[in-house]
Amino acid sequence: MSGPDQLSALDQAAAVLAGRLAIRVHSIRAAAWITRSALEQTIDGLLQRKGLPTGRANTRSLLGCLEVLYQDDAAWVATSAQYAWDRLSRAAHHHAYELPPTHAEVAVLVEVVRRLDGYCTSSTPDSRAGSAAQSSPPGPVAH
Repeated sequence: MSGPDQLSALDQAAAVLAGRLAIRVHSIRAAAWITRSALEQTIDGLLQRKGLPTGRANTRSLLGCLEVLYQDDAAWVATSAQYAWDRLSRAAHHHAYELPPTHAEVAVLVEVVRRLDGYCTSSTPDSRAGSAAQSSPPGPVAH
């Protein structure tokens, strides 16, 4: 579930990208790994808030559950989580024949995960259901 550890992970990823936290090599990839870990915690929190225990399910399965549980009241949640997961996974596992992710790409993904985490921690399942104001993302989500 999200909380202090979650926020510090996102802050840590942002610090790596900004150069405030020294990583000798592959700092952009390190930021992608940290952000992906934060996203996994956020996905767990979003599912738990809907009453679904995540257990030992893999993230791919949890993303499918997220899509079903949020399709009526906040479809953007599942779309944003899927987008971030795909891009972060690709950034973290890029191959030698591929260009590595850019600083800007990972910075956008950090913000996407921050928005998801903010949604998870700022509202309760009851306040989200049926609310038109809560059915859209809190600001633009870059895709």
